[in-house]
Amino acid sequence: MNGRFAFNLLVLAAVAYFVWTAFGYEVAARRIPLLIGALVLVLQLWVTARDFLARKPDAEEEPPPPGEALRVAIFCGWMLLYFGLFVSLGTLAATFLFLLAFLASGRRLAWWGALGLGGAVSGVIWLVFVYLMRFELYPGLAFGGTLPAF
Repeated sequence: MNGRFAFNLLVLAAVAYFVWTAFGYEVAARRIPLLIGALVLVLQLWVTARDFLARKPDAEEEPPPPGEALRVAIFCGWMLLYFGLFVSLGTLAATFLFLLAFLASGRRLAWWGALGLGGAVSGVIWLVFVYLMRFELYPGLAFGGTLPAF
């Protein structure tokens, strides 16, 4: 199994879980998640099947480019940082701080641009989910949120 196919399977599993959990919402609240989730599930099934059928079973896989493991580790570190910020500070603060740090690091964007983009994305999330849809976003452990029971 190559890395691309494994990644597609992982994304497919995540989307399937998203659709499955949407059935736990009340009827009015599940419409949009199910609509979006079903569309993404169909598209991801198509991508995964296309990747599976395009594989050559006897062909040797080419080695990854130099430094690929380091890039993957850095990417995983960024995702762990966002997860930690999300759990501790909540949706809006985590999104703002993550975008600010990610975009300002490595000279991807000037600090003022990262600040503006982080604020804009957090503002749009608040506008759409809190103000328009009356959806309560996760506040984070620091602001009274709790972790789900396992």
